[in-house]
Amino acid sequence: MTNPSTKTGAARGQPDPGDGSDPINRVFAAVQQTGVRIGVTLVVVGFALYASGLMAPYLSIEVLTRNWGMASAAFIEHTGMPRGWEWVWLLGYSDILALAGLVLLTSVIVVAYAFMAVLWARQRNLKYLLLSILQLGVFVLAASGLLGGGH
Repeated sequence: MTNPSTKTGAARGQPDPGDGSDPINRVFAAVQQTGVRIGVTLVVVGFALYASGLMAPYLSIEVLTRNWGMASAAFIEHTGMPRGWEWVWLLGYSDILALAGLVLLTSVIVVAYAFMAVLWARQRNLKYLLLSILQLGVFVLAASGLLGGGH
């Protein structure tokens, strides 16, 4: 007979404590690892194309350095940089390509939480599903700018 106090969390029907053996932990880690690799690659490639001149930038290095110390609103106004998500349409520019990598690096956690929410829904683990949905809501609310506090 097995002593119930020696069972792991997963054996008692609870999420794994993080040793990597739980499928949800593996999916979470795989999504993050893939997103980080792609994001870093975009940053490095975008910067290399920018610095080498092989791909035209949206802002030249001269314009960038001349306006570097400005507040973000003034920078956008003086340089004509796109607002919000308008940069997505400018991925053909080297500096915007690097920016896309940074955006991916900062948002990969949201994608990972979305994957976890789907997996917890399949397992009918309502407690962790609710927590992941609430966390996704916090991410969306923070990204929306509705809370203010931005530049």
